[in-house]
Amino acid sequence: MRFLIKKWLKLKKYQILLAVFLLISVVLFITNVSDRVTAEDKIYISKILSEFHVPPYTGGPHFDQQIQFIHAVQKAVLQLSPRSAGIPYFHSREPKDLYESRSGLCYDRSRVIEKILRLNGFEVLHLSIYTRRPSKYRLIDLLSFPNNSHAISEVKTEKGWVVVDSNAPWISVAQDHHPVSIKTIEKEVNIHPILWEPQYQHALSPILQEPFIYVIGLYSRTGKLYPPFPAPLPNVNWKELLYNVVQ
Repeated sequence: MRFLIKKWLKLKKYQILLAVFLLISVVLFITNVSDRVTAEDKIYISKILSEFHVPPYTGGPHFDQQIQFIHAVQKAVLQLSPRSAGIPYFHSREPKDLYESRSGLCYDRSRVIEKILRLNGFEVLHLSIYTRRPSKYRLIDLLSFPNNSHAISEVKTEKGWVVVDSNAPWISVAQDHHPVSIKTIEKEVNIHPILWEPQYQHALSPILQEPFIYVIGLYSRTGKLYPPFPAPLPNVNWKELLYNVVQ
């Protein structure tokens, strides 16, 4: 009898472990935001670039060529969606959606900018920015509601990572013509202002001019932006999320 009880408890333990594993797998699956560029995306990306006269990217390795193309893509998406009315919650926000709605907010525009750049061979990360609060703990700032927030992108260039805004034609290129990463901006904002190239200075987002925190790969804290809309769980890209540790 004792043997049977031990065997039953051991079997129960494995069942619990299996149930926990399956639960974690389901959560990881339903919260993950894919960064794959689909066949439909390609059709509407082509429409966007054609309509706003963005020349094809030749894949040149030079920084100036890369910045020119990144800036052209950014301006095309901003011109496509000038009205600050976001695509509704619980609705997809892919290139087709922005193209047809002709309006969007930062998290709608950044998604399309990122897909266009990925299609053209760039390594891209999605960033969620939040205003730094008096709290000593970043997690508390991240979980605080309401809190000023912004969705932008970081793109790897020949000279390093450059930040690309989604509300204004601003790119983090300094006066010395070198890119400035989001990590550097976060550190320097509390010390002294960075001197940007003149064409970008006027468009710097207010949220980046004061203490802030950022999370790579977090697309939404509420789970209302990307299918299957796992609210109240977040929308994240788990691969990008790793950059918070290794970058």
